[in-house]
This record gives sequence, C-alpha cells and structure tokens, in this order.
Amino acid sequence: SKQEHRLVTLKYQGDSRNGDSLSAFLTAVDSPYALDPGGLTKEESSRDRRAASPINRAFDAGEEVRQLRTGIALTRPAGSGEIRLRGQAIGRDFENKLPFSATELDRGVGTVSLELEQQGDRGNAFWRWVAGFDLALQRDRRKRFLNDLGSVGAETADQRETVKTAGAFFDLNLQAAANLTLQAGVRADWLEFELDDEFPDDGDDSGQTTFSQLSPGAGGSFRLREGLDLFGRVGTAFEPPTTTELADPSGRGGFNQSVDPQRALGLEAGVRWQLAGGGQGELAGFYTKVEDQLVPIPIEGQPGRFFFVNAASSRYRGVEVSTDQPLGDAFNTALSFSWGDYRFDDFTDPDGNRFDNNRIPRIPRYQRFASLDHQPSEKRSTLLSARWTGKRYADNANDAKADSYVVVGIHASYLTRLAGSQVNFYGGIDNVFDEEYDDNLRINAAGGRFFEPAPERSFFLGVSITGRPAR
Repeated sequence: SKQEHRLVTLKYQGDSRNGDSLSAFLTAVDSPYALDPGGLTKEESSRDRRAASPINRAFDAGEEVRQLRTGIALTRPAGSGEIRLRGQAIGRDFENKLPFSATELDRGVGTVSLELEQQGDRGNAFWRWVAGFDLALQRDRRKRFLNDLGSVGAETADQRETVKTAGAFFDLNLQAAANLTLQAGVRADWLEFELDDEFPDDGDDSGQTTFSQLSPGAGGSFRLREGLDLFGRVGTAFEPPTTTELADPSGRGGFNQSVDPQRALGLEAGVRWQLAGGGQGELAGFYTKVEDQLVPIPIEGQPGRFFFVNAASSRYRGVEVSTDQPLGDAFNTALSFSWGDYRFDDFTDPDGNRFDNNRIPRIPRYQRFASLDHQPSEKRSTLLSARWTGKRYADNANDAKADSYVVVGIHASYLTRLAGSQVNFYGGIDNVFDEEYDDNLRINAAGGRFFEPAPERSFFLGVSITGRPAR
C-alpha cells in the first residue's frame, strides 16, 4: 500500500460587541494516488502481512481524490437564548480502479440549517428547548468503465444522481425538580433519491425513490445524592441507504428499489458518579432492536463491489463502563470496558442461506481501553494508551474471524508561542510493540479476502500553528 495525501485547513473565529459569533473554515484535500492492496486470505496474511492481493496488483487498484469543503456558522443572541445559522458546500472529484471495473465520480453538496434555542424558568422548574430544520442537496455524476488490466476501458454506465433531504426537530429539557431532569424530542426526515440514466446501451434504468420517517425519543435523570445520578433513555433512529448502498445487484446502473432504510428502537439505562477528588464514571446497559439492517453482499464477478440487502431484524445489547480519575496534579487515568452481544435475529440472504442468531460481522464482543496522561504544565503533555479488541467475524456465516489484539501507543506534545501565534509540536509512536492484527475487515468479500493487515510500528511528527489575523 502506498499513498500521497495533502491537506490544508484554514479557520476563522470572530466575536462582535453585540454578542454575534461568526466562524468559517476552508479545507482542501489533494490525494493524487492511494494504492489499494485489497483484502488478503487468512493464509496470505499469515505468510506475508505486507502482501497485496494478486488481482489488485494486476488491475492497478487504487484511487485519487480532490476535495474542497467550506462552511460558515453564525450565532446571534435571540430572546432568552440564541439563533444559529450554518451552511456548508462540498466539491469532490473521485476516481478509482477496482479489479475489472473503474469509476469516476463528480459530487457537489450544499447544506443549510437553522436552530433556535430558548430557556427560562417557571416556579422551581427550569426549561430549555431547541427547534430547527436542515436542508441538503447532493448532485453526483457517476460513470463506470471496464478496467483492462490497469487501463480504463469501455464505458459501462453513466448516470446522474440527485439526493434531496429535509429534516426538522424539536427537543425539550425540563428540570422539574432539583434532582429530576426530563427530556423529550422528535425529528422528522424526508429524502428523495432520483437517478437519470444517460447510458442507453443496456436500457433505461432511471428511477426515483422516497423515504420518510418520524423519530421520537425521551429520557430522564434522577439524582440520588450529590455526585450520584440514575439515567435512562428510549429512542428511535432512522438510517436511509446511501447512493452506494442503493447500487443495483446486477452491477449495472440504476437503483436497487428493494432496499429499505434501517430503523432502530433503543433503550439505555445506567448510573453516573462524580467523586470529591475529581474522578468520574459511568455504568450503562443498552438494548437496540434494528429492523431491515443493511448488509453488504459481493457482486459476482466484480471483486471489491457490493450490493446491499436488508436483514429482517437484528439486536444489539451490552454493558459499558468508563472511569476518569486524576492522580495528583499532573497525572490522569482513563479506563473503559464494553461487552456486547450483537446478532442477526432473522436473516436470509438472496441465495437462501439463513443466518439466524449468528453474530453480526466486524463488531467485537469485548473492548477495553486504558490511558495515563502526564501534563506537568500547560505546555507539555505525554499520553500512554492501550487498546484491547476482541475477535471479530468477517462474514455472515461466522466461518472467518480476525483474532483479538492489543495496541499500545505513546504520544507527546509541546506548546509554545512564536511571532504571536500558538505553535504545537507533537509526535509519537503507534503500535509500540509491533502487534500483528487486522485493522479493517472486508465483510463477506469474495474468495475469502476479508483481511487488511494493520500498519506495523510507526512514528509520526507534526506541527500545528494557530493565530489570529492582525487587526
């Protein structure tokens, strides 16, 4: 694997005397090449973790990206709260080559959102509500070609995709008593996907599909005593498919009209605590029921390309605990642990294979994290961290799995001022003990090529400069 990546970011933040706050940013990305080594089989990964898939090498698989992203946010006092206006625009040119196929994508995105927040009290009750809406428009020009052993060949698809979204929400927080806080909210979403097929050789695959959903939620917290709170929440979620997840199973152009959004109902409850010495922590249990979960299936004869289907239902349940504890004036520790049981309840793939009660790929059952932060002054800091991740399955059948692993890292930074600007020098070592593990899994990949080995021990250095323009 090899890549070249250049990133430039400019930010502005300014406040006026009347309370207005204005911020803006501009980010430019230029990645002229990023080679794609592809997934390895278990045997190939064990033999040579630096290897690339032979088929990816033969077809010169990789991608190049150019992107420009800019945004602006304005906050202004309004009544007993404030009003927030945000806007963003993205332009993206993307080209990639996979075995047997190549893609060119030109994307333009525009978004705008408006929020109004108000707060006050009545008697002994304090309230705060936020209401708003957001609009987005995405236009893509997508072309696909044959990949003739690394050279872009004949065109196989040409389509224009338009995605329009609109959403509105309302959220209310009410401190009904000194030890009781209640919350309730609702969000409405509407999305329209439209495709214009401009490649007539294989028929007209133009089409349109629309999704909409109302998602309510509510929760609350109860203070048992100072520094000890119980909390709980019930909520719904709505996740529509992306244009990529709407890809037609045949590998031709057009949308897959059989794909539905995935919807979830989740419950969470737990306890939070704060200690006199500054320590804090949280213990929570959760249960989420997902209907129509989106699952990738490889497109036959086109390695690296997938279409998506809906699993009838799946469930996520588990426990999470985290703590944060200062040790004197200069040290701080953080610990976290999670255990989960994530399974398909009812799922039959297009080939008739049943995966009821199988574990959902990619998600480990156990995860642990520990860190020790040493900050003797505002200028200097050193962080030692360790992350333990349990085994993960790589396919729906649970026949292939990636082993558990532990990764240790050391990061350090030094902050100073030069010529009126704040300068941060930073560096570190990732994967200190050179652990061999799989960073990414290609779920359900054809030919058993599920595994993407993680980088070996690596070193990095960097500098960031923050300053204000002269007035």
